[in-house]
Amino acid sequence: MFSVSDSGTWYHLATRVDSELKTVSLFVNGEKVKQTKLMKPSDYWLIGPASIGNWDPKRLQKPLRNLNGSIAEIMIFSQALDDNYIKRLALID
Repeated sequence: MFSVSDSGTWYHLATRVDSELKTVSLFVNGEKVKQTKLMKPSDYWLIGPASIGNWDPKRLQKPLRNLNGSIAEIMIFSQALDDNYIKRLALID
């Protein structure tokens, strides 16, 4: 999806966890690029201790993966946003 030639380019990234539909969706610049079934559905979600933009290799037992770049802004909502709302957020300058 991304390559070295994209270095220096800003992207709007969004992830939606929808416990009603039991799905997780990934959006890039307002467009849904992936949707998958939620592996562990729950009626209540708590983020708890987190590292924004990074994976925890100790807990996942997988290779280190991280966000190589800058985060200008982060928003966490208390409910799943619909596709159109995410698209509108991506268009805000």
